[in-house]
Amino acid sequence: MDREVRRILNKEHGKANRLTENMVEKWIGFAFDEQPRISIPGQKYTYFRYPLIEMGMDRIDVDAYYAVNNIPKPPRSVCVACFANGTEHYKWQAGNGTDDFDRAVKVDDAVRDMTGVGITNPVFVHRSLVPLRVMPERNFEIGTTKEEKERHACTSGHCFL
Repeated sequence: MDREVRRILNKEHGKANRLTENMVEKWIGFAFDEQPRISIPGQKYTYFRYPLIEMGMDRIDVDAYYAVNNIPKPPRSVCVACFANGTEHYKWQAGNGTDDFDRAVKVDDAVRDMTGVGITNPVFVHRSLVPLRVMPERNFEIGTTKEEKERHACTSGHCFL
């Protein structure tokens, strides 16, 4: 997003040194219950607005808004190999027709050995401690009980709705 903003600003205003403070208002869709995610922009020419927080809408309110207005819920904005992704997300990723799951597998494989930074146990992207590459072989079945399945779902709230 920042790259595209810079491209447009350079096209419209020339060199970056001509950019003035707070030229760009960036709306970020964090819900009211995601306030810990609020940050300060890294560029002086940008300031952030959080309309859902301003309206007091939490994630449940946002889900209800989509349902009441019969609007399809957009996909989460999410890193391909986030520790907070749940099993269902990885299953969706594997079948979404992109290389996202393959990229997530590469990250998962790459982080396994962290002994170089003092972590002695193997590291996994998924909280089940199962390598992503074997999940399709298991049909993404990590647990059998409802509690086990819920334990492997994303509950972090660290991604956009």
